[in-house]
Amino acid sequence: MALARTVAIALVALVGATSLPAHPHHGSLPAQEASTPAPGTIAPGAKGLSGQGALRFRVVLTAAQLPEEARKVVVSAHGGFAVDHRPGKEETYFALPGAGILRMSADLKQVVLVPTAQEMKGTNLHNTAIWYGPDGTAYLTFPANDAGRVFTTSLGGELLNTLTSPTGDDDLGLPSVRTISRGAARSVTAWSGGVPRSEDYSRPRAARPGRSASERIAGTAMPQHELDLATALGRGAPEEVAALIAAGADVRYKRGQGYDALLDAVHSRDVGRDPRLLDLLGLLVASGADLNGISAYKESGLRVLSHIGRFDAVRLLLDAGADRSQLQWTPLIEAVALGSLGDVERLARDGAALEETDWWSRTAWLVALLAGDLAKAKVLRELGANTQARGRCGKPPLFYGTEGHRPEILRWLLSIGQDVEQADEFGETGRGATGRLPSTGWT
Repeated sequence: MALARTVAIALVALVGATSLPAHPHHGSLPAQEASTPAPGTIAPGAKGLSGQGALRFRVVLTAAQLPEEARKVVVSAHGGFAVDHRPGKEETYFALPGAGILRMSADLKQVVLVPTAQEMKGTNLHNTAIWYGPDGTAYLTFPANDAGRVFTTSLGGELLNTLTSPTGDDDLGLPSVRTISRGAARSVTAWSGGVPRSEDYSRPRAARPGRSASERIAGTAMPQHELDLATALGRGAPEEVAALIAAGADVRYKRGQGYDALLDAVHSRDVGRDPRLLDLLGLLVASGADLNGISAYKESGLRVLSHIGRFDAVRLLLDAGADRSQLQWTPLIEAVALGSLGDVERLARDGAALEETDWWSRTAWLVALLAGDLAKAKVLRELGANTQARGRCGKPPLFYGTEGHRPEILRWLLSIGQDVEQADEFGETGRGATGRLPSTGWT
């Protein structure tokens, strides 16, 4: 069950007369109590109900009943639930970025926080899964989609294993799996700019470095102040960050895989539409944070912000002295992202190469689409820019209007003949990336 980004969680119990599978692999929801009216007899004005016919739902738990730490971050909810269907269990597990793992009771009346390793707590844990070992022990697995890792824990939250992407050279025990991993490694390498992610699982877990729940750096446990700071940065909370820095948290900390304060500030939430992002970054700049750190996956603050189209934040960091070479921008691409229409026209007419690309394999045309600058996009098209250009991982032009949340760009691209069925290297089409096609255009 996908958990969309929403302002509050509404966890529901079916009001039908019989039990009904919630999902093919989720078993059945509890049958209604005898005192509950049958479908069709519920008063039209009844509160807390939705749906029709046999599919009527009653709200039994809202965000107001979540633990305080979870309420603060529920607007970042994105992922799924896992239900422990063993006899006598039926607890539900899910996670929220900034709060960690949560467990909901079988009667759907109580949600409690499960102790969560800090390296998990600060990232989005997508589509919770529960599985059982040969001895019947239950485990939880969480793919961290924005960190490129998969975490496995006990039901009590103890971090037992961290899986990174394998390379084609890793021996995973089966030839078929190794063949698949070669293809996966190519995809990861394309995304991360040439650095495959791997880990040696032939050794016992205790022999592998950097995997403790407290995330050790250079053999020393990360101080609690810095762990709290990393979490507050991931939540995008300038007030909390300022208070922690004032209390002595080191804004120049480094944690596992090379992540630092700036990288934590541009992950773990919808950074692309965060209204407080500039305040947060301004605070880091004023506090002396490292603006040029690069993770083991070749991410940097500038690169991440450029990737998602927050060019206002890119400008702030560049003005503060961040290393612009990380972006691999040509003068034309920089003019598209940060300059005026006149700058773009002058450079293009003076012979600037239209098809040179940046770190993310984007031409000036694609950057204009992501930025939502229709005037610049039109000028580049008129001057001969390749309107079929693709970015990293074969990303077609329509995707950039979608990722930039620019319906006017999408409508224009469709009007000039962009194919909605164009797919990237992973088979996703523009239609799938956007989700729907209203009669007035894409949104």
